[in-house]
Amino acid sequence: MGLYIEVNNKVKWCEDNGIEVEQPTFINDDYLICCLIDNNIFYALSVLYSKTELKAFMDTKDKRDKRFFKIHKKLIKENAPDYNLYIN
Repeated sequence: MGLYIEVNNKVKWCEDNGIEVEQPTFINDDYLICCLIDNNIFYALSVLYSKTELKAFMDTKDKRDKRFFKIHKKLIKENAPDYNLYIN
């Protein structure tokens, strides 16, 4: 797992720039699903750029709190340094 969005205050950024979804499914159009993960001491914001990534973050064995957001690719590209390594 490797494509992450690097912004200050990830919670606020997601709430301001995304649409929260309860039951995420893989999409690959102008938007992608991103997962906001509470790691207790910090938040991570991962881009679910493939069905494999989505499946990994939906694993019920992972008990961390997660929220899912639909976010426009333009915003992801602007804030994910490794975007071009993962998404054409």
